[in-house]
Order: sequence, then structure tokens, then C-alpha cells
Amino acid sequence: MDWQENLRQLDARLAGGHMTRAEYVKERDQMLVRAAAPISGPPVLAPVTPQVAVVAETRPPPVERKPRKRRGIAVVAVLLVAALAGSTWWFTRDSGASNTAVASSGSTVPALPGAGQTENEMDVVRALDLKLLSPQEAGLLNDNGVNRFHFATSNDNTTSYALIVVDAGSKQEAAQISSGLTGQLRSAGFVDVSDGRFVLSGQDKAVLRVVYTSGDKVIRVGVAQGANPDMARLSQDLVDVLATVQAALPRG
Repeated sequence: MDWQENLRQLDARLAGGHMTRAEYVKERDQMLVRAAAPISGPPVLAPVTPQVAVVAETRPPPVERKPRKRRGIAVVAVLLVAALAGSTWWFTRDSGASNTAVASSGSTVPALPGAGQTENEMDVVRALDLKLLSPQEAGLLNDNGVNRFHFATSNDNTTSYALIVVDAGSKQEAAQISSGLTGQLRSAGFVDVSDGRFVLSGQDKAVLRVVYTSGDKVIRVGVAQGANPDMARLSQDLVDVLATVQAALPRG
């Protein structure tokens, strides 16, 4: 019989006149005290930590991976110089991009004209931080599984050169990325002239770019000059550097 039932019987005895009010209060209080007291039980044993057998992990032999889905983002990323108007001149001597090298690109890119050539392998996130890529270009590359790229720059007295090589993984994907990047150039204000060049020019700067595919790679070659650019000289510089690059990375 639990204490609630005992209390009901106590109430009935009081109501039937079988006990005084004082007796009722005394017995009720005693009953409630007993009900509130903790119930003793067997001692609780301290938890025992189970012994776990440690089995050495057997690693499977390394699996040769296909180069990509998130491939070398040679972010042909037309490094939009953010449309000339105070944009980032990633190809200039003081761009600072050379300080962000992840690994040397080695022979991935050919020698460029001028002096002080710097070759890096860069990821798209860092390229965005340095404003070497527009968000649209970075998005295009990411959408196509590219997250790293080979990047080279050099300078002569008046012209800055830049080369980007994207390992797209297949000819089909290279064509898709190339088409997307040229579309981004048009959106950024570059003019597509008849010989395949994209030109963005103004009084303070001028940039010329060419985007093409070489097998499963996307190539973007660019030249630029600062204030009062010499467009004839810049056009010839593009012809010269393009000849050098295409000798190592031919179209098609």
C-alpha cells in the first residue's frame, strides 16, 4: 500500500470521527516525512571502462585517382582586371601574386618575354582574395570542377605578360570552360575583335587577351600596359608572346 492510499484512509478516519484533528495532523505529517525519505538501495558500483581491443588498421593500397573534379584551375580565369577601371593588374611586377605560390608549376608553362618570370600554382579561393578572378569567373571554374591553375607573369619596360593554364580534364570540358571565359570577357567590357583578341582599352590602361584550348587544357594569354598605352606596340607584344605559348601549347 503506498502513501497516497494511507493518506486517503487517514482522511476517512478523521471524517468518520475515529480520531481527533491533532492526531490526524501528527500521523499525516509522519506519513509525509516517510514518503519523502530516500529509499535505500544496494550500493552503486563505479562504472567500469570496458577494455577495447585495439586493432591495427590495415590501409588499402593507394588508388590511382583521375585528375579531377576540382582540377587544376589554371583559372584561365580571365582575371578580369576588374574591367580596367582601377582593377587589379595581376600581371604587373608588383601584383603580389608571386608571394602566394603553392607549388612551382615547373615546365607546365613556357618562358614568357621580358624579365622576372614568376610561376605559381594557385587555387581559386586565393585568386579571388587577390582579385585575380571575378566571382563570375571563379564560379564558372568551380562549376566545371576546377579549383587550381598554373599562373605565370613577366614584365619588360612597358608591357606586363600573363599566362594561365587550366587542366580541364577532357577536350569537351576544355571547350566548355573556354567558351564560358570568353563570355565573361564580353560581360566585363572586352571587345572581341576579328582576329580572336579581346581588347579592353582606355586612357589609363589597356589589356589584350586571347583564350583558346590545347587538348584538354584551356590557355589564356594576356598583355597589358598602364597609362597612355601604345596599342600598336601592345598588339605586337601579344602576337609575339602568343607565338611562344602556342609553340609549347598548340591550339586544338
